[in-house]
Amino acid sequence: MTTFYLGALALTIFSLVFTLWPYFRRPQGQSLEAFTQERQATNVSSFRDHLAELESQFKQGNIEQEQYEETKAELERSLLHDNSVQVDAQSATVSANTKRLYWILAFIVLPVMVFVIYQQLGFKDSVLLGEKLALKNSLEEQWFRTGDESIELQLRSLQESLLVDLDRHVKKHPDDLDTHVLLAREAMSVGLYDKAIETYQTILEQQPEAAQMMAELAQAIFIQAGNRAVPVVGILAERAIQIQPDHVMALGLVGISAFQNADYSKAIVHWERAIALQPQDSANARALINGIAQAKSRLTADDAQPPVAQAQAAAPLNENDAAAPSLTVSVALDKNVVTTPDAAVFIYARAWQGAKIPLAISRVTVNDLPLTINLDNTMSMAPGMNLSTATEVEIIARVSASGTAIAQAGDWQASVGPVVVTDSAEKTFNLLIDTPYSP
Repeated sequence: MTTFYLGALALTIFSLVFTLWPYFRRPQGQSLEAFTQERQATNVSSFRDHLAELESQFKQGNIEQEQYEETKAELERSLLHDNSVQVDAQSATVSANTKRLYWILAFIVLPVMVFVIYQQLGFKDSVLLGEKLALKNSLEEQWFRTGDESIELQLRSLQESLLVDLDRHVKKHPDDLDTHVLLAREAMSVGLYDKAIETYQTILEQQPEAAQMMAELAQAIFIQAGNRAVPVVGILAERAIQIQPDHVMALGLVGISAFQNADYSKAIVHWERAIALQPQDSANARALINGIAQAKSRLTADDAQPPVAQAQAAAPLNENDAAAPSLTVSVALDKNVVTTPDAAVFIYARAWQGAKIPLAISRVTVNDLPLTINLDNTMSMAPGMNLSTATEVEIIARVSASGTAIAQAGDWQASVGPVVVTDSAEKTFNLLIDTPYSP
């Protein structure tokens, strides 16, 4: 960046000198003399024009001899008077001060203004981030090649600094989704899964059809949950496949979700599709081939034995769930909302600030409305992300046009918040779904 600023300053000074030098190249005395000569030449030219006009009028008989002589004498006196007036010292001083002001404006004020404007509107942060990312890639390559612990320490320190810079940049430029993606992936690489989940959710709020971001969000939740395919993982991955049917990551995650819920046939179908879309000798393909072998083995097991995954899914998340926070929500649909009786309705609470993943969620249909429901920890979508972990929440009821939990254009919703979780046990929150969803 120092090189950039020095180069910009040098070019600015050069351009100003090149442009303004002709105006200031002569000494003050020469400039004053030239000004006097120019003024006298202008007076003489004006005198000749008026005299020629006067003589023309006299020859045409439009004026008498006496009038002609008087007017000619007056023009001569005027010429002598104008040419005798010299530019005084005060005028010269004003000219010198004006010249100084021009130099100050050109070489001090203008560069400072340009610098300040660049700080506000330029891409300094992006340049710095680019330099850090390039250095990070270089250090990663050296570390993978040598295994040097000192390089690893440098890399970790750089990653921490990079995360701070990325986070600051996205706060200043909330519409810069490319940097949001970098932030989410860097957070994933250092194990900050909550930060990654929050950032992916922010991206999807602005680009609800971004299949890659959905798949990466599902992967972040999967890892954050201890490699467990909690319900939201399957929901996100299946939605990504609807948008992009050949998305390898999403196919793999849907297969994992199906496998952990003992739906081995579904797991095999999705994993086989994923294998067909990548090199057969890749590490990911080999892992999926091994998973298919295990799924086929499970299919031959005793069907009467209850699947462990299903038993876990049916069990409460916590023995103390009955004493955990609960929010009573009454939901109705405005008569002006056009939808179908079987359209999905999602009723959920999410953190007022932070990650937008639902902390408690229930799915009903339009035909079930109006209804009153209690949201509690048993409705959590991921371990460690429930009502007990939040101080303030937003309660939302949304009719989904697509049938998925991800909000998008065409949905209708109602919301209330912030709601203090611990002070809401005896309250009922009434939501009338009447507002079109807008990102």
